[in-house]
Amino acid sequence: MVERLSELELGLVARRAACIILGCTEITMLGAADTSVETFDTTAIHAETAADFAIG
Repeated sequence: MVERLSELELGLVARRAACIILGCTEITMLGAADTSVETFDTTAIHAETAADFAIG
């Protein structure tokens, strides 16, 4: 599964993807391929935003 995810990410980069959004909690646990584009982990983004909101 990890190999397939890496293939998909690298394929997106080859087709000129500007970034990759890891939009599912399970994808984050698999890890991201080492790509030349920025990746966005929506689980981490949501957690950080919730913590910031809670702290004030």
